[in-house]
Formats: sequence, C-alpha cells, structure tokens
Amino acid sequence: MTKRTLLVLALIAACSLFCAAQSQMGTANSGVQITNGPGVDNVTQTSVVVFWNTNLPSGAVVRYGTAEDKLNQTATAPSGQTDHKVTLTNLQPDTNYYFQVTPTQGRSDTASGTKSGIGTFKTKSKSGEEQKY
Repeated sequence: MTKRTLLVLALIAACSLFCAAQSQMGTANSGVQITNGPGVDNVTQTSVVVFWNTNLPSGAVVRYGTAEDKLNQTATAPSGQTDHKVTLTNLQPDTNYYFQVTPTQGRSDTASGTKSGIGTFKTKSKSGEEQKY
C-alpha cells in the first residue's frame, strides 16, 4: 500500500470513530421530554386532572402530596401517548397539593424522562363553606 492509501484509510477510520461518538452523545441527550405543561384542569373538592404533552409517545408517573418535599403518592399515565391526562382522586377538600410529572419509556413505572418542575393546586372547599385564601 502506498502512503496515500494508508492516509485515506486512517482518515476514514478516524471519521467513523468520530461519527460513532457523536451518535452515542446524541442518544444520551435524546429521550422523552415534556413539551407543554404540566397544568391542571377540572379541580373539584376531591379530584383534579393533570395534563401535559411529550415529544415522543410515552407513559408517565405523577408524584403528588401535600408538601413540596413529600410527593409520596403516585398515579401513572399509560404508555404510547404524546397527549397525557391523569386524574388524581381521593383528595382532601380545601387543601394545597404539589405534583411533579416524570415521563417514562417502556414500562409505565420506570421513570426515564426529564422531570417537570413542581406544580401546585388547591382543591375546592366543601359546598357552603367559604374558600380560604
């Protein structure tokens, strides 16, 4: 082989390694991302609907609780959707709640995406009672 042939082969090998490394880096940074939300809708005394959108079909885990540092209850969204809604039930009236959404891939209980920020909502008071602010 000539020097020129060896140089071309070495250049091809270097480009292949560089492209493979770039591809791996892209894979590490890609995945399920929340593109809209999360938000809340249909707040009642005992339930609320949490909604959001993702860039890829996925499921999600919604963690929630009455303290920002104690999101000790969970609800799951089924896999395979990009538009998500989860109804949280058995909530207490006139109570502040905090929640966080984590998208999942594959199994619906395996968190794998980027978590949302922590959101908050307050359930409605019992009928006939004044709303406390």
